[in-house]
Amino acid sequence: MSHDDLDPSLLFHELFLADLEGSGDRGLEAYQELFPGHEELIAALHARLALGGEPTPATAVGGAAGRSSIGLDSSPGALIAHYRVEGEIGRGGQAVVLRAEDERLGRPVALKLLLGAAQRGEAGLRRFRREAEVCSRLDHPGICTVHDTGIQGGIPYIVMELVDGRTLTDWIGGTTGTAAAESEFLFSDDLPEEPETPQPRAAAARSPDALPDRRRIDEIIEVFARIADALDAAHEAGVIHRDIKPGNILIRRDGQPVILDFGLAQDHDSELHALTQTGDFFGTPAYMSPEQISAHRIRLDKRTDVFSLGVSLYECLTGTRPFEAPTREGIYQAILTKEARDPRGINKALPRDLAVVVGKALEKDRDRRYAKARDLAEDLRRILRFEPISARPAGLGLKLLRWTQRNRTLAGSIVVLPLAILVTMMIQGALASRREAQDHERARREHRAALIADLDELGRLLERNDISVMLQPRILRRIDAHIAVLGEEGLKLIRKGFEAEQACDRLGAMSAVANLADSASVPKLLELCLNDENEMVRIWSSQTLMRMDTPGVGPALLRIYRESGDDGCQVNALFGLVFIDHPDAPELAAEFVADPERTFFMRTILAKNLMYLARPELKPVADWMLENLQPAQVEEWGMLIRHHQMMGTEDDLEVLRRIAADTRLDERLQKSAREAVDKILAKPRPGPHD
Repeated sequence: MSHDDLDPSLLFHELFLADLEGSGDRGLEAYQELFPGHEELIAALHARLALGGEPTPATAVGGAAGRSSIGLDSSPGALIAHYRVEGEIGRGGQAVVLRAEDERLGRPVALKLLLGAAQRGEAGLRRFRREAEVCSRLDHPGICTVHDTGIQGGIPYIVMELVDGRTLTDWIGGTTGTAAAESEFLFSDDLPEEPETPQPRAAAARSPDALPDRRRIDEIIEVFARIADALDAAHEAGVIHRDIKPGNILIRRDGQPVILDFGLAQDHDSELHALTQTGDFFGTPAYMSPEQISAHRIRLDKRTDVFSLGVSLYECLTGTRPFEAPTREGIYQAILTKEARDPRGINKALPRDLAVVVGKALEKDRDRRYAKARDLAEDLRRILRFEPISARPAGLGLKLLRWTQRNRTLAGSIVVLPLAILVTMMIQGALASRREAQDHERARREHRAALIADLDELGRLLERNDISVMLQPRILRRIDAHIAVLGEEGLKLIRKGFEAEQACDRLGAMSAVANLADSASVPKLLELCLNDENEMVRIWSSQTLMRMDTPGVGPALLRIYRESGDDGCQVNALFGLVFIDHPDAPELAAEFVADPERTFFMRTILAKNLMYLARPELKPVADWMLENLQPAQVEEWGMLIRHHQMMGTEDDLEVLRRIAADTRLDERLQKSAREAVDKILAKPRPGPHD
């Protein structure tokens, strides 16, 4: 493969990282010379990834002389690159975060310094560098922005957005320990020997009075839905966080949550296995997923972050973590073998559906967990909208299976286990019909909610009256599917829309019943057409009736023609009457187009549309068009030509020849008329005995 065949951004990225592990940054101009024709791209990538100052060989990352362990002045007023330190924000086992001022751009930033860089070794520095690489390509309001990276005095640093807010822990008002204490467990090679391992702090349970009430619960649901949105954006970019916990989530003053600390992030597209050694544990114990601490080599995916987010949600709702133990190993065993207590047993204000959602996020079997953070966000918002959730609680059979998996020895020693299984099967059989009924009702609830949403969307499209109306058939097909399930109940929901206060809701109901040919809606549509104060509603009512070939629609259209004061409604009514072959329709249509009191525009609108039907009884309308159309009305002439071609009589041939010879008309119209004559003549003519 030639140099030109490679993606320059990927090639530069790999070359730059290789240089950092060797002799250091070559400098922007040197890289631009290596990538002719891509100078602007290389400048942008270099600005994002380049070091803040030129490291010497002794301090270059991965250089032959090793990494410097020289300390760095981080006291207030100290200058790190062009960032003036203002004070310390927080400190953990791996890094210290400083508040600083970017003197070039005059903005506040958060400056994260890796502690003990020389002692971290290659893996530690790679992880720190990866945090900057990963965050620099994530663009979402819920993910902390990385502005710059560099090395000062041998110590790597990352410059991030300074988020004005507080941690999720502080926002919820709980006591969940500190990120500094828990960060001791971030890297296995940082852990002291087992006797010296500090015990993780357990979340202090809050008193019942301090637990969130229903209003606060709704706020928590909305915040976690936003967190899940941000997490989904990271996942879609191929990034798994692997350390989601309240301490890594800040809440801005405007309520927007922001995910921090991608230092443990996993990139599906990277060779992460080169950074990960067998037996390593990455994350904070109480928030880790079963697959993170499994003894087997399981490749982590999006679902591990969903589990951690579920733990955080459980904690915020109940004031306690779902898996607690006095030691780290005890927490691991709890996560692997114990079921979390029903959160409603701790906080009775929690709705049942929310407990089901939390339970699905905390599924130990990741195949039963939410597949995507977006799915979790959608279920959380369904709770806020009082809509059915997609998650389902574990059934009796699944609970028995889980118990057996957690208690294999005991289960194997129970002689009556076959009997228990048989009883379980009998119970399951007895409950099958009940589940079927519940599933049926659940489907009906889902269709009811979806029908209401589709009617709302349909009405808004019609109200806008623009090209978006092209989406209408797709929505109508969905409404057909809802009615197939709901039947008369669904039709009643649609008819209820006729009474809605908003005009767009009335429009949506009209379009739906026209598609369904609901004859029971005819009287209400007639009333709306004659009396509604909204002109668009009146027009759409007549158009809806025009499209409905159902009993009772003929008298309704006749009343509209005779009683409506709106020419548009009358035109729709006349077209509908002709379409359903009402005996008075041709005469009324001829009367309308010949009436000089009517506007010429409305008369031609009716005549043009009637020509589409190609009926012999419409000859008076066609004759009126022939004598009154203006040469510039190309579309109307085209419909008239089509009508006479469809009729195909000797009189029609004469009219077409007259049009073809009319030099006032567009040449294309004359040609169209000649072609129509040829087509009529080419048809077999009936013989004298036919």
